Amino acid sequence: VAAEAVPIILGETWRPAIIPMMLIPLTMPFRMLTTPIGEAMNALGHPRLVLYTILISLVMVAGMTWFGSRWGVNGVASGLCIAVLFNVFIFFVITRQITGMGLRDLLGAIAKPLGAATAMYVAVGAAIILTYGFGDPTNLVPPGALESWRALAAMLGHVVVGLVCYGGIIYLIDRASCT
Repeated sequence: VAAEAVPIILGETWRPAIIPMMLIPLTMPFRMLTTPIGEAMNALGHPRLVLYTILISLVMVAGMTWFGSRWGVNGVASGLCIAVLFNVFIFFVITRQITGMGLRDLLGAIAKPLGAATAMYVAVGAAIILTYGFGDPTNLVPPGALESWRALAAMLGHVVVGLVCYGGIIYLIDRASCT
């Protein structure tokens, strides 16, 4: 919903931030993987290893955002996405040696929320296409339409579609953890 939220909430002058606001949230599922792995490593008595992986992450994020800055704010956001994916891979390789946790174990642990998130992205994307049609995501909400309640109602409707889709799927596939 970044294509709607940015011009509606922040205003017309923020339209160049739409693509980064679409890209950066895509890194969240991957970033969420490192937190429990880091906690497990701390619990197993390897806090120094966690520190090293965080330092590697810092260098990667700084380097990739600097490299991406050649292409403006969209390049910075793309560089951040690449750095996050690389960092998750490095974190997984380092911690796998200690925990013995393989890729199958990791995918099994994240399959349900990842599947629900994917379904949510598809449902919200379909709702946006049904509302506005295909086109340039930076111009979904045409200039001048921001004064319209229709643009705000459409954005809120798309947020509700995402919430209901994700929450409903999680409830259906994992009722025990929802009660």
